[in-house]
Amino acid sequence: MSNANLAELLKICKEITEELSRYPGAELFKEPVNPDHQTAPNYYKKIKNPQDLGSIIDRLDRGEYSDVKSWERDMNTIWQNAELYNGKDSYVSVIAHHMAGQFSIMKKRLEMKKISGWMKYLYLSREKLDRLLLSPPSGVGTIFPIRRQSSDVEYAPFSSRELDCLIEASRYFYKPDDMLQMTKILMSENLPTNESENMIVNIDELSPKALHNLRDYFKKKLHQLGQEYPS
Repeated sequence: MSNANLAELLKICKEITEELSRYPGAELFKEPVNPDHQTAPNYYKKIKNPQDLGSIIDRLDRGEYSDVKSWERDMNTIWQNAELYNGKDSYVSVIAHHMAGQFSIMKKRLEMKKISGWMKYLYLSREKLDRLLLSPPSGVGTIFPIRRQSSDVEYAPFSSRELDCLIEASRYFYKPDDMLQMTKILMSENLPTNESENMIVNIDELSPKALHNLRDYFKKKLHQLGQEYPS
């Protein structure tokens, strides 16, 4: 993995950690445990690898993580420590279990980022093929007649940069309402049926019309959230 790709993934790691820190249940896990103030006697005798959200964010800021797995391991250690010290059925462990579930959902963004480069490669390859088909060598047309489709004439194909921005923006939309709206946009695309809970779409299969409609939706939602569409 290149340094640029790793930096982008670690940036997402920080976004996830900071977002998780804003959850009400995160109050128990934001800072290192203080045995005196938090009535946690012998905490550091029982917990050999203490972790907390604030310390992990600091490490991300200082560039101390050399891979995503180390970050993920530290994050999971937070929830494991809570259960180890307080007991499986304790109030703290119940909150930790809830936070672990939220973390599991959020970190799916990393998987989407990892496959986005491959998806982009497929899209660009199709672009090149389309250009070749529209401008074949003389004589080829009589042997292999080319049918030109007109359904998407009004929608220009995305450039490489536009595709990057769309993929970047898509990371922010993973809630059920967003999934529903994106499904409506994609219903006319005749994509293979996906029975799983997760929406994983091969961008190579999307028409220019669908790409434009997705971008319009992302821009509208980001504007409502007071955020800028990637540029």
